[in-house]
Amino acid sequence: MKILLFEKITKFVDLTNKIIALFEQGVKYLDFIDFCVVAKLMNEGKHLTIEGFNLIRKIKNKMNTKRKID
Repeated sequence: MKILLFEKITKFVDLTNKIIALFEQGVKYLDFIDFCVVAKLMNEGKHLTIEGFNLIRKIKNKMNTKRKID
């Protein structure tokens, strides 16, 4: 049985203080690190550029089941 919890995030500070703090101790730590990089890029507005958008897509494409661990 899976338990799902939902929390509505309306402020960027809540994302960093609540969601990111939650995943700092999980088994998906590498995906969490990538998520933090993307959040930082977005906070800096880099997602609004073609280069930043492509970087985020590249990061996304190596997360979760697409991640290759050597």
